[in-house]
Amino acid sequence: MSRNVARRRMSSVINFYRRLQEREIISSEIEIWETSDKLIEFESHTGGRNFKIVKKTDLSISAPEKSGLLDECIIDGGKLRPLPFEEQAVLLDVLLAGKNTEMTLIILFMLLSAARLQTVLTLPVDKFLDEGCSKLKDVRIPAGPGTGIDTKGDVNRNIHIPGWFYRQLRTYALSDRAAARREKGGRSLDDAYLFLSNRGKPYFESKLDRSTFDDAAEAGQAKKGAAVQAFIRKYLLPTLQEKFGAQFTLRPHDLKATAGLIKWEVLSKAIQLKKLNHNQARNQLREFMWHSSFETTDLYINYKHSREMFFDIQSRFENRLLGLMDMANHDDRSDDDEEEGSNHRRRVRPST
Repeated sequence: MSRNVARRRMSSVINFYRRLQEREIISSEIEIWETSDKLIEFESHTGGRNFKIVKKTDLSISAPEKSGLLDECIIDGGKLRPLPFEEQAVLLDVLLAGKNTEMTLIILFMLLSAARLQTVLTLPVDKFLDEGCSKLKDVRIPAGPGTGIDTKGDVNRNIHIPGWFYRQLRTYALSDRAAARREKGGRSLDDAYLFLSNRGKPYFESKLDRSTFDDAAEAGQAKKGAAVQAFIRKYLLPTLQEKFGAQFTLRPHDLKATAGLIKWEVLSKAIQLKKLNHNQARNQLREFMWHSSFETTDLYINYKHSREMFFDIQSRFENRLLGLMDMANHDDRSDDDEEEGSNHRRRVRPST
């Protein structure tokens, strides 16, 4: 196993025995390991430098430091690989050629907002009906407990999307295509997800829906975005690998990292124009990415500065996107839940 995995497992073992001693299940006088104090430095959520003392044992396993400036990945809840502009452009072409409105909008939402898949797939449709928001340059959508939108760790944050993209989503929400999917699922504008499969089923069931009993629901595991994963694997990857080689990979989390780099490019231009100072821009990026500390945010800032391929990425990406978005509303595919359909056939309806 990798040293990172070994370090986490050994940490679990150490914590397990510490709890046994705390609960006096085993004697605290038994010398299980040798303990020493270690002073570590970290950055607070406000950007200040803090220090704390932690207990280190002789059983702890050292692991490599987080990615450096020249690493192709960013460590943000896992190894994420931001897509350079050329890969973004081809991805957009493949999406629009596939003519699948829902999948196109889902992936673009992740690219423009840095939202996780579970957050995008649990968006309620009623959040996108406000005509007033369509006139804003930047739209903020509250997410987290109490909003009906799932977030990792149940944190409350704001999703940021451009006003022009909100208008696209509102147009979709009020379209006949979206209405037909809600009708198949027996849902209305008041209680439906923004994105539903062609069977009217959610791509991802929110925590609220999973905790609510429904005697009409079919038995089986809760839906957690498998149809989107299947779309990426079956329709996007083959074409992208033809262009960039068999080693090319694409995961939903890579879109989050790409969104972070796109956002920092916008903020960098604001710094150059003296509309923001560096600390203000850094704080805005942290808020946009939902980072709990500046340490993770700085990984994106340093990554951008170390790679020329991200220069001018924002204007090139949005200009191309705006010129092609209208194509997404014509001749749409309806095979987005092929994998869901196969799973559906294996489920058993509960007896009555």
